[in-house]
Amino acid sequence: MATASLEHERAQRRLGVALVEQRRLRDDYTAAVGTPAELGADAALHAADQEVAARDAWLKWVDDDGYHGLNAGPFDLRSELEDALGQIR
Repeated sequence: MATASLEHERAQRRLGVALVEQRRLRDDYTAAVGTPAELGADAALHAADQEVAARDAWLKWVDDDGYHGLNAGPFDLRSELEDALGQIR
């Protein structure tokens, strides 16, 4: 599926950008430890950690065989469920 491949590339790219930002903010935090800037740097690093986790989860979801594309709606999923149930019956 071309759409899944394209979204995989986008998700990988976004995860890479988030990882670079996380590393940068980790360095900022390390430099700020013991200074008045420590709290702000810690908050920024926490937000970056959350961003990386979200981007990683999205990439895993996109790579899942059940991925139907960004515009998949309940009708797409319903037809797949009906097909599966038809095979069981």
